[in-house]
Amino acid sequence: FVLRRFVCKGLPLFSLGRWLREKAPNENMKIPGGLLLAGTLGFALSVILEDWLLTGSWVEGKGDLYFSTILCVVCLFQYLLQQPQRFSGTILPQYGRAYSLFIYIIHPAVILALMLVLGKVHAEGALTYGMPLLVFCISLALSIFWNHMHRRVKTAKATM
Repeated sequence: FVLRRFVCKGLPLFSLGRWLREKAPNENMKIPGGLLLAGTLGFALSVILEDWLLTGSWVEGKGDLYFSTILCVVCLFQYLLQQPQRFSGTILPQYGRAYSLFIYIIHPAVILALMLVLGKVHAEGALTYGMPLLVFCISLALSIFWNHMHRRVKTAKATM
């Protein structure tokens, strides 16, 4: 589990994100925003197609990291790096800084818990395409709760 998830998926994607971040200020890397958004949408749709093709064939590909996923993430990440002002006045940067690490850490446990619950009620396929959003929302809620409790404990210790 650790080898496959972290070493074969997490570490390469983290490294790719870091590389893109370092290259983002480079004018040679500028790609029109509309093209990046079209790429994000197109590759997101092709992820669904890849999933459908692989799970419908003899290949066991359910839940794997598909090639289109990497291209989709690269397009989205590059778009966001080129458009930092797009979300500057929103809560997204604040939430990203405050909660992203815990969301990243807790999301596999949330996936496992949801699969166990859905398996008990025989509804494993009920959230096939809504599962990522549900996992994110639950992970975000748990992260907010964790940070809130952590601050309360720190405040209580400081007043003692």
